[in-house]
Amino acid sequence: MSLKRYYLRQTLGPILIFAYIFIAILGKPDSKAELFPFFNWSLFSTSSNPRADIVVIVRSINGKTLPEAQYFYALTDVFASARSRDSRFAKSLDRLAKAHVDKSPAEQDLRKSIEAKFMREAKHMQYDLAQITFDPIDRLATGKLISTLPIATYEKGSYDNR
Repeated sequence: MSLKRYYLRQTLGPILIFAYIFIAILGKPDSKAELFPFFNWSLFSTSSNPRADIVVIVRSINGKTLPEAQYFYALTDVFASARSRDSRFAKSLDRLAKAHVDKSPAEQDLRKSIEAKFMREAKHMQYDLAQITFDPIDRLATGKLISTLPIATYEKGSYDNR
């Protein structure tokens, strides 16, 4: 009996390896890119949900209207904070958006702080605070956004109008 088990183990291993290679080369179905569960290369190729982020969209700097509005992080030649991708900036924008939506008196102080710390290179600036929604994989691959929702429009140094 143990001799039969030995031969079974000796022949079953190579047969399974040969079958696996055969399936890999010739067994791929036409309708799918992969034959699950034998092969599954796209383990994390889709994300479960769209993501949302608060961004600054700059419309003009120092009295010069930009030909096309640009995201703050795209203006690395102007802003040091954009070059360094300071995470405090994103957290501050989240707080500013919440303050604006809640109509909180802290909104003005948050704006002053953000403009002083992260936008100090521009003396005058017009910008929008917006929420972008995107699929992380599509945005990484193509830059495509699902939507852009404007939250507020600001002018640097002008704190009267809300």
